[in-house]
Amino acid sequence: MRWGRLAVTCTLAACSIDVTGTRSGGAEAPRVGDAPPDGPTGDAGAGATPTGDGGAPIVAGDAAADAAAPSAGFAVTLTGNAFVSAGAVPIPADFTLEAWVRPKTAQGETYIAAKDQRNTGSGQFRLGLLQGGRLFFLMTDAGGDDHGLFDSEYKLTSPTPLALARWTHVAVTKSGASFQLVVDGVAVATRAADASFTHGAPSRSFRVGARIAPNGSAADGSLDGEIDQVRLFDVARTAAEIAADMRRPIGPADAIFGRLRAAWRFDEGAGTTSADDKSTYPATLMGGAAWTTSGAY
Repeated sequence: MRWGRLAVTCTLAACSIDVTGTRSGGAEAPRVGDAPPDGPTGDAGAGATPTGDGGAPIVAGDAAADAAAPSAGFAVTLTGNAFVSAGAVPIPADFTLEAWVRPKTAQGETYIAAKDQRNTGSGQFRLGLLQGGRLFFLMTDAGGDDHGLFDSEYKLTSPTPLALARWTHVAVTKSGASFQLVVDGVAVATRAADASFTHGAPSRSFRVGARIAPNGSAADGSLDGEIDQVRLFDVARTAAEIAADMRRPIGPADAIFGRLRAAWRFDEGAGTTSADDKSTYPATLMGGAAWTTSGAY
């Protein structure tokens, strides 16, 4: 994105739910293998398009605010096995992860951002879309324990799907044992884990638009769509704070800039590298990821 007043926040394949480890307290967690082709079963059933309580897709933004906002610059467009790799970005104990996303399709389980390898239970970390388009988040600790975030299905999900072919701002926050999903600046789902825990895993890359396949290098669950303005903070921000800043860049003059761990505005528009606003984790476009004009805001 261009610096200004405002800013923020793959071909599809069905994914697996990774094997999880032992839950706190010594009880054996369910061990699950590959999910059916239509993804994990849930309230909507295999292959269905979940609509949640209201039945209507979640849509982005306020029309008047969108009309008044300046151009958002560039974004990355993903199709096939495309993704963006940002290296071994550490996941803070508490965090806010946010992005703008414009999904084109919602088939299978796909990922907006992940530090995660399929079929590896330890250190799962993924924010993505389920079959049908509902937003979800999952993470595990170094032993593979999800602490109640998964039990035959994902437990932290949005009640309705994101709209297709339209920009939406999404975020997940963690404060101790409390997790929250925020869509367009509004909290839409919360989940309390059975204990406060941190992400733990072997060293692996943080990816935008996909996670790591079992072979350790290829893309898995690539998103089909566009992603912009990915940011990771080391604090759980409130929905109001997220809403206030989602359409503007965070710069050194902002107090919250000190809590920003990494941010990719994807504003280069050329080449294969995108700078990190904290100058620590430059990202590389891979697998056919390309630049496109952003309409995020």
